Amino acid sequence: MADVKVVYIVGPGRSGSTLFADVLAQSPNVVHIGELFWYWKRRQMVPPSLCGCGHPLNECPFWNAVAERAAAATDIDPALVDEIFGLASSRRLPGLWWRGRSGRAALPGYGERLGELYEAIAEVSGASVVIDSSKQPGPALVVASLDNIDASFIHLTRDPRAVVRSWKTPKIDEVSPVDSLNAISPIRATLNWNAGAYGAELLVARRAAPGRFKRIAFESFVAAPQERYVELMEFIGQPAVTSLFVGERTVRLSPSHTIAGNPGRRAGDRRDIVLDEAWRTELSAPERLAIVAVSAPLMRKFGYDLKSTNGG
Repeated sequence: MADVKVVYIVGPGRSGSTLFADVLAQSPNVVHIGELFWYWKRRQMVPPSLCGCGHPLNECPFWNAVAERAAAATDIDPALVDEIFGLASSRRLPGLWWRGRSGRAALPGYGERLGELYEAIAEVSGASVVIDSSKQPGPALVVASLDNIDASFIHLTRDPRAVVRSWKTPKIDEVSPVDSLNAISPIRATLNWNAGAYGAELLVARRAAPGRFKRIAFESFVAAPQERYVELMEFIGQPAVTSLFVGERTVRLSPSHTIAGNPGRRAGDRRDIVLDEAWRTELSAPERLAIVAVSAPLMRKFGYDLKSTNGG
């Protein structure tokens, strides 16, 4: 079997990655499977987590077919599941990067199973490109080290003030409360944004093969979605399907078999690509100042205006 092509999206939570990846996956040769990092935990949830298609994850025909083809990768020891989740810690990033740079497997127990899952997903879906929107830099470094995976990486950025404001509010999933996203504090959200961005730019970008790392701001995608979409599909190496746009910023999406992510992934087939700038009025001046004070170096690098306030 030829190497599976994986496009891994790295970036902060609440960055718009679920919609972003769903748009990219409208090609018949591309499948978006959501945050594969959550695969093992979500299969064990009681009540069950829902797939993007609406079925309980452990009853979804797609994921059951994947599990049949990758049984050894699906049924793993709970201790390994906990070890996998340890990859989300920013403290693990330097070690993972160094292991990959020195030619050693980064967490081989996870990498071997992850590679098997990607192969099963490609086989079941019939797609030649798998989009994984796990976002965490740690798992991205594992993906970069896999011999059987042809990996590319998209760093999806978003203004940290927008990210922090979004994390202040829980996203309730009325259909499946277990899939709701809890709120976290502004301090934690700010530190997470910085750790993830540094991990993407200083570590993932350096482990990616030449020409296989691309950064794009969600704000840029929203400003010109059709143009950015065509550029991104060229990066992925797949033809653009511009017929998915039924308006300048409106798309019609096919159902997806996504794990975790924004509850809006099951919001119907018609989606508007819009920019939420509620942070301009809903964050206090001290909150905005603190976020910028911590995030200024990366904000400058990514082109965000440090002086932007609730007045514009």
